[in-house]
Amino acid sequence: MRCGRGCSFLRPGVHPMPLLATPPYIMPRTSAATAGPATATSSGTCSLRVRLRAPGRSAAAASSSRLPRAMAATGADAAAAPPSLLVFSGGTAFNGVVEELKKVTTRVAHVLPVSDDGGSTAEIVRVLGGPAVGDIRSRCLRLSDESTLEALSVRRLLGHRLPLDPSEAKLDWYHIVEGEHSLWDGVSRPYRETIRAFLVYFHNEILRRPVETFCFTNGR
Repeated sequence: MRCGRGCSFLRPGVHPMPLLATPPYIMPRTSAATAGPATATSSGTCSLRVRLRAPGRSAAAASSSRLPRAMAATGADAAAAPPSLLVFSGGTAFNGVVEELKKVTTRVAHVLPVSDDGGSTAEIVRVLGGPAVGDIRSRCLRLSDESTLEALSVRRLLGHRLPLDPSEAKLDWYHIVEGEHSLWDGVSRPYRETIRAFLVYFHNEILRRPVETFCFTNGR
């Protein structure tokens, strides 16, 4: 049986070997079926190479033979992936290791305590209460992005430490909250508005507790 362009059609059962294709099967006019992609001849006639399956070999058997290769490929991908780590640590002591650990893998889960009672964290807990989040803030800062100039500017802003002198520290803090500090240079407006909104909220919580005088000395 031929189509209008001269191609031969073989119905199921006519060819001596079963075919892995959907009927009707298209065969070249001049040669037997061979494995390969479909092509077009210069004369404009169709030519489709059909993959043949040996008699008695089922599709399930062919599929099962590919499983070991697929499993081997999966194992190779897993071996090439960076290691996954779970780290239990304090805050300051491990921060120096974090920078080097980032060069080995980024698949790290950090578990940190919320019992820090030193420095500016102790002052925040004294006035506002709640868990001590200083170590978490410090670790997040160490893990922050450094790939762009803006990311570096944000990291420098959030890692800034206020002066030791109480008056200078308070003035420095006010300049930051009001958006007038030079630390805001390089920070885009969306980032600036998001960060300032949190700082203003924090400052408002301090002002709502007039009984306690917050000390900004050496704060972060």
